[in-house]
Amino acid sequence: MNLFGDEFDRCVQLQETKADVMTRMEQKMIEAQTSFQEAHATIQTKTDMKILKMKADDLEGENLELFLMMKKSVRERHRRMR
Repeated sequence: MNLFGDEFDRCVQLQETKADVMTRMEQKMIEAQTSFQEAHATIQTKTDMKILKMKADDLEGENLELFLMMKKSVRERHRRMR
């Protein structure tokens, strides 16, 4: 009877260990996904800024004002994502 109790306790411990490992894996996956999303947002913002900077060289007057507003918008979006 004691042997059955030991096996049962061992089985319970294994199940608890499995649950702990699965929880840690889920947490790591969530952290990795968050890091990926942050990196993607940063890359997108940098790309947007490069495009806007290239276009700025050809702008004058109202178009330059529009460009400056777009640039400000991109920067604000980047700040909100942080």
